[in-house]
Amino acid sequence: MLVQNYQILIIDDDLSFTNLVKIRLEKILKNINVQNFESLASAEKFLKKADPNYDLVVIDQHLPDGLGSDFIKKGLFGSTAVLSMSSDQAIEITAKSIGAGATFFLQKDDLTKPLFEYLIHGLIQRNQIAKELSDTNKKLVKLDTIKKMISTFKHEINNPLTAIFGASFILKRKYEHEKEQMEAISLIDISSKRIKEIIESIDRNPDLTEESKSNQNVYKIPGDKPWK
Repeated sequence: MLVQNYQILIIDDDLSFTNLVKIRLEKILKNINVQNFESLASAEKFLKKADPNYDLVVIDQHLPDGLGSDFIKKGLFGSTAVLSMSSDQAIEITAKSIGAGATFFLQKDDLTKPLFEYLIHGLIQRNQIAKELSDTNKKLVKLDTIKKMISTFKHEINNPLTAIFGASFILKRKYEHEKEQMEAISLIDISSKRIKEIIESIDRNPDLTEESKSNQNVYKIPGDKPWK
């Protein structure tokens, strides 16, 4: 059975607290990889260069070079669940964190309470759902782009394709041809019909799926079959 390895990002200048968070998360999630930074600047530098795929972000609100809430607003975490934490019990800290986009705010004193375990499971589940929705939205956007390209392609190729059909018909009807010439005209007919069939097939059913063909990733054409 495959065990999930959770990717965790912690931004906190208090290393002793960071270690406590690691210990708690290891007991809750079992398998974790933790990346931690002690300043916002170092975290931002890393996040802008890499494309990390975290399951959870834990960020302190008071860091040496700024507020965690201001950093959250930059959108560097994408759709990842963000747990904002602080020892500051001021009400406005909670409001700033949630207003900036944190998924949840928790006092650092609550780290050892039973609530923390339930909260972590909830945030992980929320993050997985968010990722699935994000992937679905990306596929829908991609599919919509493909549909527009298909419509444009069909419109632009229809006239020259009709001309090819017409020219082939005239050549077969009005002129005598040698065997090789007739084979060439027949090939033009078959290839033209193949192009027309592919375009119409995609237009009828644009829900394409990817497949590997001739060592390339391509879209499978609905109803695709060899021409005889």
